[in-house]
Amino acid sequence: MNTIQETANVPAENCLRFELPLPPYVQVTPDMGEKLRPYFAIGLYLSQTLSLRAAARVAGMDYGDFLDFLAEFEIPSSLMTYEDVMADVAKMRDLPVPRKATAAS
Repeated sequence: MNTIQETANVPAENCLRFELPLPPYVQVTPDMGEKLRPYFAIGLYLSQTLSLRAAARVAGMDYGDFLDFLAEFEIPSSLMTYEDVMADVAKMRDLPVPRKATAAS
């Protein structure tokens, strides 16, 4: 069976390895790490450590499937707050309005 690293074709130095102590009543299976990848990616996305697209890659999913996965848990695809949006609007108001090109008569 291939490791996550081999499946993702990622160099060893770009892999995170850690031990997670589990209580004895949790049955550890060989594919548990692969099953936990999407949930780990959600955590990285929600902590704003990764963008949505990067989290999808960590999850081992394409972008659309990851959006569907987030929706299952009612997690928004945008973490922008009202204040973030209003700050962006204020920045856009300060931009010069581009002139439309006119056709030469």
